[in-house]
Amino acid sequence: SGVVSKAPVSLVDLAPTLLAAADAPAPHPLDGLNLKPLITEGLNPQRLLFAETWYITPEGKIVRDYAAAFDGVWKAIYQRDKQLMTVERQDELKRPAKNWGRKEPQAGRVVEGLERYLEASSNDRGATEEQPPAEALRKVKRAPKRKSKPKRK
Repeated sequence: SGVVSKAPVSLVDLAPTLLAAADAPAPHPLDGLNLKPLITEGLNPQRLLFAETWYITPEGKIVRDYAAAFDGVWKAIYQRDKQLMTVERQDELKRPAKNWGRKEPQAGRVVEGLERYLEASSNDRGATEEQPPAEALRKVKRAPKRKSKPKRK
């Protein structure tokens, strides 16, 4: 209780942490880390966290397709539809984006990590592909139309 850490963590850390707290073995290798050492020993793992976000309309049109890497200070965001990477300091997010981060040597680790991630995932669809990937379309479900209830007088 009352422990605060500035170390970047992710939802993928939740399963390993809960399994370790219950002294239960992991059923298979997990991507996340057990956060107990971070809390009890004040450890700060130097790692990059990755995220992907797709916004797809019910018609299957990609509105946004982003991949990002974050190290706790620097964040690199790649917009696949525009083939544009922006880099910014987390503490400067309230300021207008100027993308100065790409010139900062400290941000190089995040930029290189994101570029390796994009290459390894072979998921960089870029602006040339017109249709979203099949796996994304399978996840899109149209919400049923709600019937309006008659107004009571």
